[in-house]
Amino acid sequence: MKRKIIKQGNNTLTITLPKKYTDRLGIKAGDEIELSETGNVLEINSKESSEPKKITVEIPKGTPVYGRYIFMPYSYGYDEIKVIFHDNDAMSKINKYILYMMGFEIVHLGENYCILKNIARGMEESFDTVYTRLMHLTLDMARMVKEELNSNKKEQVNNIKEMEGLANKLNLFCRRMLNINGYKDISRTNSIYRLHCLYEEITDYLRDICEIVDKKDIKIDRRIIDSFDKLIELISIANSLHAKKNIEKASEYAIKEKKLLENVNQNIEDSNKQNILIWSAISKIGECLHNMSEELF
Repeated sequence: MKRKIIKQGNNTLTITLPKKYTDRLGIKAGDEIELSETGNVLEINSKESSEPKKITVEIPKGTPVYGRYIFMPYSYGYDEIKVIFHDNDAMSKINKYILYMMGFEIVHLGENYCILKNIARGMEESFDTVYTRLMHLTLDMARMVKEELNSNKKEQVNNIKEMEGLANKLNLFCRRMLNINGYKDISRTNSIYRLHCLYEEITDYLRDICEIVDKKDIKIDRRIIDSFDKLIELISIANSLHAKKNIEKASEYAIKEKKLLENVNQNIEDSNKQNILIWSAISKIGECLHNMSEELF
């Protein structure tokens, strides 16, 4: 429905509300309403939406996917999650997973259940800060993995694994914030959602490469190091394109990521058994970078 904006005085704009809506919502003259902004959408609510969203989930006994039952309501924007469980070691698992849920704590523990609650409401405004941190973390992680491959000293393995865990945490928070508020430019919400998930996926493959090298005594193919230089360059360009759109840079990125994938696939064909797993992970990172290019123009 379209409504015309009416100017009153020098600095005030007003809008009239249709009677059928005010009657249905019980809005009358003198009432206060709540205005909220999501991207370029202005929402009018008859009551302030301060009540926390609550949900109850029951985790089946013996399930191998505890995290899924907890992370999904968190990412969907719920503020209070009652978790019913049946396993004796449930709380040790829940305590591990809640570390990935920014702002959440266990506020009550009962018999076969606990309550997880968002105690840091208001963090929603920090989306850009957290997303930027995820982008820089991915770049730093790629550089660190390259150093490990180059030196083969295996000194940063634990640090790299911790960085991947932090990437999971940042990604979950980004998912939560976009599901609650959307992105500030609402038309880009789906693109930003896809991009931060791809960044997190890249950190998974970087961790995999680190674990492959840590478990096996491998002589690293020099071409792998060269490919990492190209990966690092592409991640750096992607980060800069988020900060500032640039069609020429985006085109340059698209050309380079396609060339990288072609080189990687060619190297896989003539790779020895020791390096083929690393090449495979690099190929998957290349696919992530290719998918990112679709969102960067």
